[in-house]
Amino acid sequence: MDTINGVTAGTNNYSQARTAVESDLTKLGYTIVGTTLPAGNVITFDDDATTPQTYLVHLKHQTVTVTPDQQDARHNDAIN
Repeated sequence: MDTINGVTAGTNNYSQARTAVESDLTKLGYTIVGTTLPAGNVITFDDDATTPQTYLVHLKHQTVTVTPDQQDARHNDAIN
């Protein structure tokens, strides 16, 4: 979970943080299939301090077909 703070009617461009998060998730084997972030990744803070603004990122785990003649790069062992 990421927490971003701001002032009423202020904005935050989330694109740099989003790019970093996507890169880390891709390295872990995930694909982002959807998000509720606003267009252009610019978040505008509302004036309701009692209800947090929430945005979701929907993930799908990548799959890879591996055959027995390929090596497992993590362990450098042949797959049997």
